Amino acid sequence: MANHVDCYISLKMNETAQKNFEELCTKTKGDAYDFPFSALLLSEEEEWTYDKQCDLVGPKWSHVEDYSGDHLTTVSAWGYPLAGVGSLLKLLSQWDPYVTASVAYADEMPNFFGKTKVILNNDGEPWQVAEIEFDYDDLILYAVSTVEELKDKWDHEKEEWKDEESQDHFSDIMYDLINDMQEILL
Repeated sequence: MANHVDCYISLKMNETAQKNFEELCTKTKGDAYDFPFSALLLSEEEEWTYDKQCDLVGPKWSHVEDYSGDHLTTVSAWGYPLAGVGSLLKLLSQWDPYVTASVAYADEMPNFFGKTKVILNNDGEPWQVAEIEFDYDDLILYAVSTVEELKDKWDHEKEEWKDEESQDHFSDIMYDLINDMQEILL
């Protein structure tokens, strides 16, 4: 089971939606370093509950760590906030009915990582158009298949690198490999 999952949400929207998104983030953040993703989605009259968190965002907790005009970065428990992306698109659709999101995510280990594309269907409901997800075994296979220095350096029976140099090299390039694999989709 995953612990923390980092997520990069890239939004494609018109200028009006972008302006309102920035204002909403700035207002929600206030003076805090980060803020709960659910705080973006709840009206001022609504109180936070665990059930609302799960319905609106997905994971039991998810915090926005950074944002700008067209993206959010979050960290969440156990999974990426797919429901939160859908809720955010529905909110932003009042200013742009064609708003979309591309979402890249990775577990901290990484036990899993992937990318997805979310749009709103004709009824204004979130639709996950495509997703590709990989696990650690996929990452190892990709590394030994594409990085010359790592070919024949993985012990499949012991499930470990054959030498420290290979382990160090893999650790140095692991996130570049994850980014390459995420770019396969979208």
